[in-house]
Amino acid sequence: MDSEPQPAPDSERPGRVGFTGRVAALVALPVAAVATIGMFVLIAPSSTGTTPNNGAASTWRGTPSTGSPGSSAPPGTNLPTTVDGVCSGLVAQLPQQVHDRTRRPSQGDPARTAAWGDPPITLGCGVAGPSAPADAQVWLLNGVCWFSPDGALWATVDRAVPVTVTLTGVSTAPGQWVIELSAPITATVPPATNAPTGCRQ
Repeated sequence: MDSEPQPAPDSERPGRVGFTGRVAALVALPVAAVATIGMFVLIAPSSTGTTPNNGAASTWRGTPSTGSPGSSAPPGTNLPTTVDGVCSGLVAQLPQQVHDRTRRPSQGDPARTAAWGDPPITLGCGVAGPSAPADAQVWLLNGVCWFSPDGALWATVDRAVPVTVTLTGVSTAPGQWVIELSAPITATVPPATNAPTGCRQ
């Protein structure tokens, strides 16, 4: 007895796509869409207009302007370029008190020297202090690099105009006294271009 003819599989019927083909097409469409969106995200320009951060510091770290043509120092960094101008600016910014010692008239040029208390702590500006050997220990105190051969005499080694401080009657923690003078020095005395390696922050 002849068997009844069976319906042809979907893949053999004209004008119809097999079940497997339909599934493949349905999967391919969203994959293609995702790929297209991904490519757009990768190549589209940023809408914020910002440039990538390359790790460079945004803060200005140049040396104070000398007033030469074309200088582009930020406001507030134009410092005097003469020793007298620098020293008078420093003396005007010095504190009235260093620890428990009050400022008093100095015996030297009032535009270049200052004193506090009795026995006095004295400051001199524009006179070179002791030279620091290449292997000397230096102290970076509140942005100013100091050298002291004996704990009593201190000298800046990273400033274009030298500053010295003599501590009389200070027996412990002398750096805690000198550090109180670092802020006005940083604000008024330009940094040197040949500071010792140990002074670099």
